[in-house]
Amino acid sequence: MNDTCPQHMNPVKRIVVALNLTARSKKAFRLALSLARASDATLYLVHVVHVPPPWGFTFFVSASPDSDEKLSERLSTKVHKKLRDYLHCEDIEGIDMHKLILTGDPSERVLAVAEETEAELLIVGSYGPTSRFGQALEHLLFEGVGAKIRRLARLPVLTVR
Repeated sequence: MNDTCPQHMNPVKRIVVALNLTARSKKAFRLALSLARASDATLYLVHVVHVPPPWGFTFFVSASPDSDEKLSERLSTKVHKKLRDYLHCEDIEGIDMHKLILTGDPSERVLAVAEETEAELLIVGSYGPTSRFGQALEHLLFEGVGAKIRRLARLPVLTVR
């Protein structure tokens, strides 16, 4: 037997799931839930509210410096409600789960959580356009969150379609 080739992987005990609260990310969440149940893993559900930089759109609508903070607060409140509704019909009994709603760049924040929690697996849904033309256009114009996570992650990333 070759000692450089392990017979099996160590069990996954910490799983980070990037959620954008769509039907696609729900599939990723359900798979993560199944894996967590099978391996007694802790789930970290991460949703990132992307607040544009001050030189973007909010620059033109901001009446005061705290407008962005109020916008972020309102978005966070809406996301908390949507996440509660999102998880309502799921069997989460007995699962150690942490829900994190953050602001900033989605890929950077998800990767930071994965690093901070020392996660062994990161699960993302396949986001973005579903048509080949839309995918090509998105790839040309900007890198999607899932693609950036897959490119920069230092841990295995499971993409759910």
